[in-house]
Amino acid sequence: MICSSVNLFFTSNLLFLGLDSRVNCYSNPGGRRFKTQICIACDAPKLCAARISALEAPKYDNTENTLEELIARIDKTVAWLQTVPAGAIDGQEAKEITFPVGKAGTRTMSAEDYLKTWALPNMFFHITTAYAILRHNGVVLGKGDFLAGALA
Repeated sequence: MICSSVNLFFTSNLLFLGLDSRVNCYSNPGGRRFKTQICIACDAPKLCAARISALEAPKYDNTENTLEELIARIDKTVAWLQTVPAGAIDGQEAKEITFPVGKAGTRTMSAEDYLKTWALPNMFFHITTAYAILRHNGVVLGKGDFLAGALA
């Protein structure tokens, strides 16, 4: 459901704005580019579901260079998430999840904590950052666009 909202937001608000020229934009020198923010925002829920369910997540090459390719990545992520059986996640709240942090570290927490305090906040951070990059680079988007997605 969350990823579907992300998909609707980007598809409805960005595809028709001619934003291919902005997939490489950023808000500060040295910061991650818009396309990287989208890739990370897709990876967070995909990896979360895989780690909790013990399924193997698909690997994407991070080669997207157009808005259409980024939207396709969102679509692929949503499609894969929809294949994860609820039974593979339900009841796993206490399962210990160890995941990479930074370039060389790891962290371990319960699946419930991982979902609530790491994976979802990480996804929303990168979605919000992508949104801020677009605004910083002149795309007219408001709070209503972010909160309502395709319904705005």
